Amino acid sequence: KGLTAAKITALSTAQIAALSAEQVSTLSTAQIDGLTTAQIQAIETSTYRPLRDCLGWGIRRNWQGQVVLSARGSQGVKITRTDGSVVIVGSQKSDQLATAIEDTRRTMMI
Repeated sequence: KGLTAAKITALSTAQIAALSAEQVSTLSTAQIDGLTTAQIQAIETSTYRPLRDCLGWGIRRNWQGQVVLSARGSQGVKITRTDGSVVIVGSQKSDQLATAIEDTRRTMMI
């Protein structure tokens, strides 16, 4: 609860991937890699291969130039920004994370 931009920046990749839906809903004013909810164009669940696609886990950039925040596993949420750039956030609960981000984005647009 009570996540701020400073707290998000200080989180490890594993901690980011473990955020609950309630915690994700507080990301509306926080930033991950400079990303705010106002900059989100599209959200979708994604499967990726950490070793092959971005040479491991952690905060990486893959071969397509996409930022990947990966802790473990191969599931995640692909967030496309309004400028066309992409951030992939690894999560073992990618459906719940995508829904929470989308719900927050819609709430902020109202």
